[in-house]
Amino acid sequence: MEKKKKKNVPIAPNTMLKDLFQAYPRVKEVFLEYHMDCLHCKGLNYETIRHAAENHGIRLNELLEAIKKKVEEGGEGNKSK
Repeated sequence: MEKKKKKNVPIAPNTMLKDLFQAYPRVKEVFLEYHMDCLHCKGLNYETIRHAAENHGIRLNELLEAIKKKVEEGGEGNKSK
């Protein structure tokens, strides 16, 4: 049985949260560290990283860097810029 490959999901402002969490499960930890309840929010299926940052008053670049760092630490998927 062949393992399913993860979809190539970029870590960018317009990346959908549902796609991000599916491709990189460990980044959920970042959202919890920032006290962002995006994991259970109705917006999970249609919001982007940019929307999440704006809605929670977090600097977009800061959130993106934290997400990228978590992905690099965990060795998950790609390391898109």
